Amino acid sequence: MLDPGARAARRSTDHSTKRKETCSDTCRQYRDSRHPRRHGGCYPRIAPYHTLIVKYFQILLDDGKLPAAICFYAEGVRLACAGSPALDVLRALEAAGVRLIVCTTCLNFYGLVEQRAVGLAGSMGDIVEAQWRADKVITI
Repeated sequence: MLDPGARAARRSTDHSTKRKETCSDTCRQYRDSRHPRRHGGCYPRIAPYHTLIVKYFQILLDDGKLPAAICFYAEGVRLACAGSPALDVLRALEAAGVRLIVCTTCLNFYGLVEQRAVGLAGSMGDIVEAQWRADKVITI
């Protein structure tokens, strides 16, 4: 059995030898805009979701089943910022009359206020109001 000091040393060694993964080239631009409390690289889990959410938005657009609003908050605000792979389809949805509401609190938290490329900068109150007005809310 290892003493507590040896266990702590082993844990720090195991952690420091783990390979930090980064996500695809599409997401590398986000690395510099991450909040300082986060690690220096992108989260590996973000990259596949770009493809999925872009496909979802494209199906909404193609089928003509348009929601009244799409709200972006937490990490989701990155989809509405410069360099996002979802910008083209989001612009098309906006042109089709879908309200895109991007949380300003979240944009401030991630340091992305100046990078918002689509949608209206709204407060959490605006997002809550949009959700209450909706007959059905889908969270992705």
